[in-house]
Amino acid sequence: MATGRSASMPSRLRQLLSGEGSIGPSIRLDAEPPPEIKSFIEKVIQSPLSDIAIPLSGFRWEYSKGNFHHWRPLFLHFDKYFKTFLSTRNDLLLSDKILEDEDPFPKYSLLQILRVMQIILENCPNKSTFDGLEHFKLLLASTDPDVLIAALETLSALVKISSSKLHRSGKLIGCGSVNSFLLSIAQGWGSKEEGLGLYSCVVANERNQEEGLSIFPSDLDNNHKEADFRIGSTVYFELRGHSAQSIHDGTSSATSSSSRVIQIPDLHLRKEDDLVLLKECIEHYNVPPDLRFSLLTRVRYAHAFRSSRICRSYSRICLLAFIVLVQSSDAQEELASFFANEPEYTNELIRIVRSEEPIPGTIRTLAMLALGAQLAVYSASHDRARILSRSSISFAVGNRMILLNVLQKAVLSLKISSDPSSIAFVEALLQFYLLHIVSSSSSGSTIRGSGMVPTFLPLLEYTDPSHLHLVYLAVKALQKLMDYSSSAVPLLRDLGGVELLSQRLELEVHHILKLTGENNSDMVVGESLNINGDQLLSRKRLIKVLLKSLGSSTYTPGNANRSQSSQESTLPATLSLIYRNADKFGGDIYYSAVTVMSDLIHKDPTSLTSLFEMGLPEAFLSSVVSGVLPSSKAIACIPNGLGAISLNSKGLETVKETSALRFLVDVFTSKKYVLAMNEAIVPFTNAVEELLRHVSSLRATGVEIIIEIVDRIACFGESGSSSSSVSTAMEMDSDVKNINGVSHEQFVQLCIFHLIILLHRTMENAETSRLFVEKSGIEALLKLLLRPSIAQSSEGVSIALHSTIVFKGFTQHHSASLARAFCSSLRDQVKKALGGLQDLSGTFLLDRKLSPSCGIFSSLFLVEFLLFLAASKDNRWMTALLSEFANGSKDVLENIGQLHREILWHIAVYESGTLESPNTSPESEQTELSSNGTEGQRFSSFRQFLDPLFQRRTSGWSAESQFFDLINLYRDLGRASTGFQPRPINDGPSSSSDASGNRELERDGSYYTSCCDMVKSLSFHITYIFQELGKAMLLQSRRREDTVNVSPSSKLVASSFASISLDHLNFEGHEIAAEASRSTKCLYLGKVVDFIDAVLLDRPDSCNPVLINCFYGRGVIQTVLTTFDATSQLLFSINRSYSSPMETDDVKGKQDEKEDTDHAWIYGPLAGYGKLMDHLVTSSFILSPSTKHLLVQPVENGNIPFPQDAETFVKILQSIVLKAVLPVWTHPLFTECSYDFVTALISIIKHVYSGVELKSLAGSSSARVTGPPPSETTISTIVEMGFSRSRAEEALRQVGSNSVELAMEWLFSHPEEIQEDDELARALAMSLGNSESDTKENVVDETSRTD
Repeated sequence: MATGRSASMPSRLRQLLSGEGSIGPSIRLDAEPPPEIKSFIEKVIQSPLSDIAIPLSGFRWEYSKGNFHHWRPLFLHFDKYFKTFLSTRNDLLLSDKILEDEDPFPKYSLLQILRVMQIILENCPNKSTFDGLEHFKLLLASTDPDVLIAALETLSALVKISSSKLHRSGKLIGCGSVNSFLLSIAQGWGSKEEGLGLYSCVVANERNQEEGLSIFPSDLDNNHKEADFRIGSTVYFELRGHSAQSIHDGTSSATSSSSRVIQIPDLHLRKEDDLVLLKECIEHYNVPPDLRFSLLTRVRYAHAFRSSRICRSYSRICLLAFIVLVQSSDAQEELASFFANEPEYTNELIRIVRSEEPIPGTIRTLAMLALGAQLAVYSASHDRARILSRSSISFAVGNRMILLNVLQKAVLSLKISSDPSSIAFVEALLQFYLLHIVSSSSSGSTIRGSGMVPTFLPLLEYTDPSHLHLVYLAVKALQKLMDYSSSAVPLLRDLGGVELLSQRLELEVHHILKLTGENNSDMVVGESLNINGDQLLSRKRLIKVLLKSLGSSTYTPGNANRSQSSQESTLPATLSLIYRNADKFGGDIYYSAVTVMSDLIHKDPTSLTSLFEMGLPEAFLSSVVSGVLPSSKAIACIPNGLGAISLNSKGLETVKETSALRFLVDVFTSKKYVLAMNEAIVPFTNAVEELLRHVSSLRATGVEIIIEIVDRIACFGESGSSSSSVSTAMEMDSDVKNINGVSHEQFVQLCIFHLIILLHRTMENAETSRLFVEKSGIEALLKLLLRPSIAQSSEGVSIALHSTIVFKGFTQHHSASLARAFCSSLRDQVKKALGGLQDLSGTFLLDRKLSPSCGIFSSLFLVEFLLFLAASKDNRWMTALLSEFANGSKDVLENIGQLHREILWHIAVYESGTLESPNTSPESEQTELSSNGTEGQRFSSFRQFLDPLFQRRTSGWSAESQFFDLINLYRDLGRASTGFQPRPINDGPSSSSDASGNRELERDGSYYTSCCDMVKSLSFHITYIFQELGKAMLLQSRRREDTVNVSPSSKLVASSFASISLDHLNFEGHEIAAEASRSTKCLYLGKVVDFIDAVLLDRPDSCNPVLINCFYGRGVIQTVLTTFDATSQLLFSINRSYSSPMETDDVKGKQDEKEDTDHAWIYGPLAGYGKLMDHLVTSSFILSPSTKHLLVQPVENGNIPFPQDAETFVKILQSIVLKAVLPVWTHPLFTECSYDFVTALISIIKHVYSGVELKSLAGSSSARVTGPPPSETTISTIVEMGFSRSRAEEALRQVGSNSVELAMEWLFSHPEEIQEDDELARALAMSLGNSESDTKENVVDETSRTD
């Protein structure tokens, strides 16, 4: 049923159901990069590829929150460079011509490109779409250590797992085919068992440099050192599965049947380049291409011992490769292989970190980062955790304490040294312990309980600008400790940590005010400005985490149990500074400051008095009244702040006096807030609802402001712009969005969607909803939604769909008020539409020549929009609407019926012209058919969305889930692919150019298509609301078990339905061409019959007894049968061309298809008649134990007598239907009718002869073999149906009874010959046609006996 109905829907409804169109507003948000990013990318792209390093050399991150999609054009340009300058280089491809490159290696350009890529990847969280990994295979084959390090650092930025990702379901990034290259590099010089562990190689190289040893191992005094040195500088490489071949001087080879070994000792003595050495091996050993990279890696590591600097570089390369490999999400096999060869690798890293040897700080830092990478992966991936469990990542207590001692020493050393490597090492240690704190592993629990607070506190006193990021990590670690460990909070307070946090916050706030003042002056230029900009970003980040830490430390200045020091009293003053200078700090810091204030008040409401004395609430309210920052964070926190201040009477009075709630008007109606609201709408509306729910004194004011917002949006000009100007966004605020590119129509549309969510959330409260209704809020909302630019837009249906969620909230307690407002709006729009149709004066509504400026379509669009708003299955709503249509708005229902009649007529005229001159292509028909499957699948979910009762029957339903289902429909606004396309209302000025003419033709064609589809959609909505009103008539009787009479409202509405149906059937149509009149009339009546059938069907398997009662008493059913008789006679008057006996079956089939297409204007309606009559004679559809008593209660007092019981009523219906179909059934041309019509009539005959029996036919296939002898009367009845006597007797014997119904069922399921269904039906009709007169006479006699 759902599939059939959805397939008949208008295209824009089918598009909505199938998901082809966006349900939310289709607006591209954040699709365009900011101007400064766009300018930089254009500058790089416009430069010659060979000079790409010039525009990249000065690049540094000067932007706020990164978006990788903004940088994709630049990365595509980098891909172009790689393909141009790297993809053909023999030294990177490791081809046979490895030394024959003519162009020099572009090292400087590559380093600049990789540096820029690394910076961007480090600052963009959404980098999972990066797709340039193939180029890194070439870069990793470079013999230049600087290029290798730059490439690996870029890959590390790509795959890095930060502490914020540990407990998220975000997608981790893999390196794909690069993993095998990383494994080869990460294995370094060899394994610890071979004497080539990472620690031993690093220490050997550093000792060599420190002691001034000769590079010749023969000069070494210590034999042990000499052995280590010789092992590290020797290439040992196995060639498996290749034939043996000798090499020359200084080398030896061991051969076997399946493998060979390349062994080249003392490679550090060789002065040749790495590629030259590789070339020799390739030529002497015939090394295949797939092994050349691994061999090159072994050569590079062994040859690195020729220089301490190069060896140190390869130590870094080895560690970087491991860091990337361990974090690559698809490197499980490579990691398993690595740890199988190096099971003690983690201990090697720990030895490097804690070693007293003179190991460079960069290598210590990388070793610490490698430990952190293992810990991050261990916590983020269960699959990877199983692999890493083989290593020593689950540290013993001793190792953790050793590393803690290393951290304490490193922190103390910062006071006497500013070595960048020392700073980087401390940073790596802090990151490692931060990962431990937030980790869900057992080691994380141990760390959180080990009292680490004293270790981090000294860093709070470090004021060196180069230490800012270390202070940030320390404060963040303290914050996470307090969040995850209850014992950390009292320890921090006892150690004076709260005072230190407050002092540092005050210091950083004054630094920000000083820096912003300097940046605003003309004195700071060039490099100084860049330094200040970096400090500004770092200090803002530190302020945010300081505020979060203070919030976590449960700081309460009004607590009488603690003495307030001067340092503690500085916090309110510092927060006041942030509020007064919000534009300098940005939305993130403002949000954190408001959250701290709210936490202070909520945790200790008595502190509010002291906070008022310090002026903190006044400063916050002043920032709200003077204008909220256009930032999602800033907007979302304000209701919570207002709610906190309103906890005592003084605060509540202050909020009222300052009219702080009026900020809602600005954020919902000003263009500068629209994009920020788009991100903050969910938490913001939740906060507003909570504020109005808890602070009852603000509820009435809040409702008035909401209605004012509705009125203001409704008053926006159709083509103007909002009154609010767009302020300049702050440079340093990560949430302030660029509003360029948002048109007025897009702005209005987004405002409406934001308002809908606000209404849905706030109207869930019964008192708020009552105030909204009493203050005429529903009328104001309908006025807004009925803007022509909304109802006629491509998003009109989706806006109506979302608006139904709001109206559902009113149906719980205010359904009568909603029904009155709805009918009032509908009355005006339907009258306008009827007036417009009368003004057409015989003109075809869907004529392409009709001018759009006539205004009729504008009214029709609004009527369709209103009816969609009413498309809810909520019982309270439909009951209220039924009552309203029966009483005060009966004229509205009658006008809707009149409008429906006109719409059906014009659709019939349109389809009649389409059938006579078809212009649809086979491709479009195929597309139409292919979409029906998806429509059928989504039809039920669409109706479920509109049916709250259905949702409540579903497991897991809640008001919150329903609200977030709505949000999920359009939370991805920024990813929509098409722009807002409003339907044109008036013709624009014509242009003399051909291009303008073509655009105007396209616009006119699109407008015409839109109008045609809207008219069909309007017909669909009218039918749907009639169906739901019919179902509402039965709600009372279904809810009770006792017999209930039909309600007066149901009687009045049912009578109106009957009058409308009679008016439809008796309508003669408007004047049209004579040749089109016949087909148009048939199509029109077919649509009327389909409408009546749809209204009569209460459910897919039952009819509405109240409407059947009324339609029978008012003569609607008899009129339908009369029109069927006339239509069927018209069918047989059509001359059909008979096929020649010599024609093939294919030719006959094609001819039949052509005739069916040519006569679709009559076959389609006749099939509709057959379906309706079949429903009327199917006793199981009509007789229901709970509603059959309604059949014998006359809805109206008429001249037609009613039977005494429901069964007799069904027999009467079967009798009059049989009389109508019998002439067609016995007609000799019946066999030439369409398949749908023939099968419908067969079903009618079957149900008529079944009578009112309700027997199950499920077991008829296994009927009894023995039984009563066949009755002659039963045999005669079956023979009259066209079967032979022998077949009739056989059927009765098989079923074991004299039941005509069972015998007919057996005959239909056991044909004599295997035929197609349509051939069987035609054969049956042909056999009946041969005995036409006898059959007709006998059936009439039988009918008279039934009467």
